[in-house]
Amino acid sequence: LQKFMRKFFNDAYTFDQMGCSSPQTVYFLGSEEDTKVCVRKFQQDASVFLKENYQADVASIASLKLNRMVDDAMGEVITTQVGDNYLRFLQLNDEVDEAALHGCGGGYFYYKQVTSIAQLQRLRKPKVQTICFFGLEDGELELLYELSNGEGIDRIVPLGNALIFNYIWDGYNLFDELSKKVYLGR
Repeated sequence: LQKFMRKFFNDAYTFDQMGCSSPQTVYFLGSEEDTKVCVRKFQQDASVFLKENYQADVASIASLKLNRMVDDAMGEVITTQVGDNYLRFLQLNDEVDEAALHGCGGGYFYYKQVTSIAQLQRLRKPKVQTICFFGLEDGELELLYELSNGEGIDRIVPLGNALIFNYIWDGYNLFDELSKKVYLGR
């Protein structure tokens, strides 16, 4: 559990969710009942971890999250919420295009329950750069990879690796993009 929380912390809290590859939405693959249990346990365990490891002015961030939550509720973006000032999960309305959303940071996570990887079709948009995964089988990873064909989804990495820089970034080979190539025709 500590290793999992450290990986989640590194991806989400290193830049307070404002890094270009920081998670904004968490997808729970499974039944509705299992998701409810998992969301509650995840939130509780993460809050314990964050109280010891998250160095931020939680009170200031709380007002930012409250304002965002009111806007999301009035705009019918979310249906319910669970959490505290360290980590707040907000369940997305099924009709909302989550790929267009960007939270306010500081532990404000949208979440959605899905029963299959195929339900993530909405993520095939240029705005979605990175997908982090945890606990997926090889077949599920293959389906996730197939979603990346076409526009959107430049990186698929294990939890804890969202912010690890690679020479392949945003779908481009940086060595090729930043190197001058001289052509000599004869």
